[in-house]
Amino acid sequence: RCCCCCCCFCSTSTFILNFLPTFSTLSSSVLLLFSSPTTSLSHLPPQNPVSAGSLSPSRLSRMSVLEEELQAAEERRGNLMRRLSNGGGEKKKFLGNEENFATTFTEQFMLLFRRAWINSTRNPVSARAAFGRSVTMGLLVGFLYRGVQFTQASVQDRTGALYFVITTQIFSAQASMRIFLEERDLFFRERLAGAYRTSSYYWSKSLADTPLQLVCALVFSLLGYFLVGLQTSLPHVLTFCLSVIITTLAAESYVVMVGALVPDDKLGVVLGPLGFALMSL
Repeated sequence: RCCCCCCCFCSTSTFILNFLPTFSTLSSSVLLLFSSPTTSLSHLPPQNPVSAGSLSPSRLSRMSVLEEELQAAEERRGNLMRRLSNGGGEKKKFLGNEENFATTFTEQFMLLFRRAWINSTRNPVSARAAFGRSVTMGLLVGFLYRGVQFTQASVQDRTGALYFVITTQIFSAQASMRIFLEERDLFFRERLAGAYRTSSYYWSKSLADTPLQLVCALVFSLLGYFLVGLQTSLPHVLTFCLSVIITTLAAESYVVMVGALVPDDKLGVVLGPLGFALMSL
């Protein structure tokens, strides 16, 4: 009699005899799969590629849109590679053409000058520090060389006082190196975008920073000039002031040039005084 729910098998021997054919078929299939790698998949039916007729219309439209976007991206990439291979000739041509700017030189100069002036006056602490430094150094020079007589023996003292004034004014221009370093990235980005001309930026930035520099230079020089006791006639004073102004502008221009050439202010601090030392020999 049957002793389990499966009424098909009434004994253990009958169950084993019925299971053996299935096990033999399964084992032969496994051996066929792993015995020959080259022929194990040959019996599988080939996969038919997906035909366009089996896709839905929405999927077909989406595939066509993606294909168009891919073609457009490839065209943009090709155009970019051609521009790079030409060495940026189109960009240089654009930047060199004065007609490509929407505003005139005067309008650009006025806007840039106003921006530079606001930036310079936004931090009055630096202006006060520069003015205080000029007053302090002028008093120091005046008291060191005060009481120089109009004799042949005092010529060397007067020469030393003038050399000290000029040298101090030259090395004081080292602080102007940050003028272009702080705005170099902004200038490159705006200039490459065609916002303004290089000449507009140069003249506006130079004229916006010049008044404070000249005032500090004249205060320092005139304090030392009159305290030392040099010639008080108007032609001599004007000649001295003109020499100080030219020296200040030359030193400022050199420092700004070094700041435009070096990658950071650390290298500029090293190269700036080196040029001043060579010029003073």
